[in-house]
Amino acid sequence: QRPALDAIRIVDSLFAIGRSEAPFTDYPAERIARLSRRHARIFIEQGALYVADLGSKNGTTVNGVAVRQTPARVRAGDELCFGGDLCYRVSIEPRA
Repeated sequence: QRPALDAIRIVDSLFAIGRSEAPFTDYPAERIARLSRRHARIFIEQGALYVADLGSKNGTTVNGVAVRQTPARVRAGDELCFGGDLCYRVSIEPRA
């Protein structure tokens, strides 16, 4: 059984995911064991949200589909997983 889906607030147009990136550096070691040092990045392009895998060892998925060389579009309600263990439900809020 996987841990509950976490919440991460992303306000910048580029967000790095990895063992050595905040907020993951504060997670317990067993939670980020399958996360690569530089795992993935989330970015906004022309108003759309995308995730790109940075050649991570344990992969990145959107709704169970592996993200390979091509960045994948991410929409509200999608499940985003890094290394198979760290999973998030995407919600998109309008900018203030």
